[in-house]
Amino acid sequence: MISQRPVSATAVAQPVHPQGFPPPQQQVYPPQSWAHQQPYQQPGANQPHPTWVQGQPPKKKSPLKTIVFGCLLLFIAIPVIVGIIATQDKQTYQPPPLPPVTEEPQSPSAPANNRPRYPVSEEKAQDIVRNNSLYTLTVPPASCSTPAVDLVNSSASVIEQQMEETLDCLMEIWSDVVKYDDHSLRRPDLVFHEEEVTGSCGIITTHVAHYCSANNTIYFPRAFIIGFSPQVQKARYAFDDVFAHEFGHAIQDHTMIMDAEYYLRNHADSPSEALESQRRLEIQAQCFSGLTLNSLGYNSQDRAGVEQVHREYMDSPPYEGDHGTNANFTGWGRQGLSSNTPLTCNTFVASSEYVS
Repeated sequence: MISQRPVSATAVAQPVHPQGFPPPQQQVYPPQSWAHQQPYQQPGANQPHPTWVQGQPPKKKSPLKTIVFGCLLLFIAIPVIVGIIATQDKQTYQPPPLPPVTEEPQSPSAPANNRPRYPVSEEKAQDIVRNNSLYTLTVPPASCSTPAVDLVNSSASVIEQQMEETLDCLMEIWSDVVKYDDHSLRRPDLVFHEEEVTGSCGIITTHVAHYCSANNTIYFPRAFIIGFSPQVQKARYAFDDVFAHEFGHAIQDHTMIMDAEYYLRNHADSPSEALESQRRLEIQAQCFSGLTLNSLGYNSQDRAGVEQVHREYMDSPPYEGDHGTNANFTGWGRQGLSSNTPLTCNTFVASSEYVS
């Protein structure tokens, strides 16, 4: 919600937006501030017109003075004009250079980001999201485990440490998977917060988790867990599922899927088409979350708990926001939980009914 670059003929702006779980609030259009703007007035309308001061008519100008002044002005102007023309003949006009495609800000410790350029055509963007080499790979079983993060009772320092341990494990699972072509998985930064924070993606609220591609950062608020029932609040799977969803956006970011989807969304023919494209991205991130939890060895009881998280936090049909219906969001997550390959999560080739 991924700081925008200027759009040019050779470089397409990559909007930067936070990817939230669940969907963030939509902005009201038009902005309320527009309601207070004054209506346009014709220049001079309702304005006093200049008038001659009564009893003092304008003085007539002398023709001789006008002729002398004009000749003097022409004498001065001719050399200046000739000089300008001569200068232009010597110089060829060069238009200003197009703005460069810059990489995202990186933390000082992050390795160089060698990912390819942002897609510059719909054909290229479609190829990236539909035929990405990521879909040919396999996610191995994890040799690590994640801690039970207690967002309700633990101190901020303890939660931050446990989040780092969780991230260590997810990086261990995915680092060797996202290592093909020019892609590599850069470790995201983490921000645990108890109040609104402002970052590269704008204001990050306290009621949803976010991934921000502008600075490769996962934002996780304590208050996020308060929306769940007491049973879910205490469960390991609630934090793991949501954290793995945001990590799924990092995977999309570093494999060009996110960039390509942004291109398709920004070049969609209608708002509904753009929203469907965004749902494909969000639902795929949830499927990637399922792949991660499957790698962690989630059993049937854990899987039932994950679906309980979705039931409590996702809206019911006929909701068609940017995360999809409860049935589709949960269904793709379940599909990831039953698989070890990202091919299972190719939402970009699914028919519209499965990403509504």
